Amino acid sequence: MLKNLFSKSFGPEIVIPLLFIAFLIGHEFIPSSLSNWTMGMFCYLFLLTLICVFLKKIRPRHVLPMFICLQVILGYTAIETPLPAQKESSPVYRIIALKQTHANFYQAIGQRYVLEKGNIYPTNQQTLCLMNKKSGIALGDLIFSEIPSEAIKNSGNPGSFDIESYYLTKGIQRQCLMYKSYIKIGHIEPSDIWIHTIRNWFERSFEQHLRGSSLGLAKAILLGNTSEVSQSSKQSFSATGAIHVLAVSGMHIALFAALLLYGFGLFPRIVSRYSAIIITLIVLWCYAWLTGFSPSVMRSVAMFTLIQIGQIVQRTTSPNHTLLWCAYLMCLFDPVCMYDIGFQLSFGAVYGIQTYKDRISSVWTPTAKSLKFVWEHSSIALAAQLFTTPLILYYFHTFPNYFLIANLGIVILSGLAMYLGFGFLLLGWVPLIGSILGFIFSLSLNIMDSFITLIAQIPGSVEGGFSLTRWQLLIVFAILIWILHGTATRWSKFALGILLLAGISFKRYINQTETHLLVLKAKHPMLIYKNNTRVTLFSGAFNSKKNIKRILSDYQKIYPYQHVQIRILENNSSININQSEIQLSHYELVVKGNHPYRIEFRKTPGSV
Repeated sequence: MLKNLFSKSFGPEIVIPLLFIAFLIGHEFIPSSLSNWTMGMFCYLFLLTLICVFLKKIRPRHVLPMFICLQVILGYTAIETPLPAQKESSPVYRIIALKQTHANFYQAIGQRYVLEKGNIYPTNQQTLCLMNKKSGIALGDLIFSEIPSEAIKNSGNPGSFDIESYYLTKGIQRQCLMYKSYIKIGHIEPSDIWIHTIRNWFERSFEQHLRGSSLGLAKAILLGNTSEVSQSSKQSFSATGAIHVLAVSGMHIALFAALLLYGFGLFPRIVSRYSAIIITLIVLWCYAWLTGFSPSVMRSVAMFTLIQIGQIVQRTTSPNHTLLWCAYLMCLFDPVCMYDIGFQLSFGAVYGIQTYKDRISSVWTPTAKSLKFVWEHSSIALAAQLFTTPLILYYFHTFPNYFLIANLGIVILSGLAMYLGFGFLLLGWVPLIGSILGFIFSLSLNIMDSFITLIAQIPGSVEGGFSLTRWQLLIVFAILIWILHGTATRWSKFALGILLLAGISFKRYINQTETHLLVLKAKHPMLIYKNNTRVTLFSGAFNSKKNIKRILSDYQKIYPYQHVQIRILENNSSININQSEIQLSHYELVVKGNHPYRIEFRKTPGSV
């Protein structure tokens, strides 16, 4: 079987999953970084490999080493190599990104400058800065702070957000918890200030016509700003598998492009076909810039651009060839983007739809138009879920059980909302039309939010407890690719699929029923004792209810439980659990026994 496989030429249906697996393998084994000339050499070789793939003259034994070498370059050089040590004397930060996270706080990205002998010098290092909102900070401001920066570290608590990896993909490894301890010493106008001006103009227009939850949703789905979306709405969209609606994605670009091309098509004598395509491409790239160049937007706009260029030069290629080119170009210009969760989910979903949607839809051919519509969109959702489910289990440890129902409804509701939203973006400045569109747009957003909330409130909407390691993720993808493309019998593939599901379910059962004693990292002492499906959380009196709720919510993603009890301990108290003595002081928790733990807590807030 292997001899037959390696003797055949193949297309991107095999190349793309091999590319992803090679990324993960290379990231696990590479011991050292490579120089820039090596990066250039291997990128050149990979370009030649892609050309060979287009010509259908390449074989797996030639391709896989190239992919591994590319991973060596892109993964280790960009991710694993730490930034040079920062000189903490007189640091200055130029604000290049600014986002409001809470009512009184900003989360800013600061380009680090070095202040020496009265002059400042820019560096290529970026730092996460936590600042107070009331100080009137704007983009381009130069901020001086005497507080030293520190490395961004994960809390290590079960199910907590991997903030360290998140910022690594953005080239940020340090943070400065300056809050009020900084002063403004100057201002350098950003080169792209006009794009921020346009975005602020749109946001003010939204604020004039929209209120409540619809305002935050409008800024999210049209401008990519999710800071004002309520936490309850985010949880509902996540629980139903519709979280992609809150991020500007391929669906947004497809609808916007269709709207633009349809509008230009109404005036064929004024705007020719080629002119309409060129204008649409310019508008789409400006829109991508406006929304912050997220991986899903970049992928969508790049694919649309390549397809339209192919039509202009009268050359067609397979969708997966185009997808492969987009991935390569994005990794070439931004090597770390391949480790971005949005990048992986976006390409995985599109690859699944393009490769397996027709196979799934061919299983059943309904005659009724309504059933045909339902089955068509169900096939799309199932195909997209095929290659994104392992990633969802790996990163988020949960699975949305009602994603089919949610996606069927969200296709109609989000499509209507986005068409109204794009119309509002274009005509919202007109007094009467803007008010009418704003009212209808707000109504559509509220209906969409209510629908998703209703689905999320159905019992069993989310299943947690899935904790895959990187090696297990590799095995899952390898088995999945073999089932879909292997030459074995259907019954053997079916049996292997059942064993795969059984293995994942068994590990979830272990997580649900095990017993352990776990010390948590928090601002103040906190400990969890889990006995089968019952959980008891011991906390110092100074932990807020919000913090306790957040930690329990994260914990439940990996260790599902049925009953929970929260016990608030007084200072200088002690308790006994399974031959372990727990002593609690103001900022220190000590566990003595067969398995001793010791965690010291600082009075200052920990990492974000």
